[in-house]
Amino acid sequence: MLLPLPGLMLVEPSVAVETTAASELDLSPQRGATVLIGPEGGWTPGEVERGASVCRLITVGGRTLRADAMCIVALSAFFTMWKEF
Repeated sequence: MLLPLPGLMLVEPSVAVETTAASELDLSPQRGATVLIGPEGGWTPGEVERGASVCRLITVGGRTLRADAMCIVALSAFFTMWKEF
């Protein structure tokens, strides 16, 4: 599967595979991105493995946030990095 825009899968900090902190991303301003935000309770190991095949695995700090709050946090972080505020 190929994504039309950069794929970013937000995962919990405790995921046992290689992740990148959002603050370390080199995201020059973009048209957009495909952002995957997990369900309450987190991604299953299989979902993380499949997501890692098409996305960069991203964390946004050391805290685990509720899924309904994560979309607001992620958009705020990415818009700030893209200087859209």
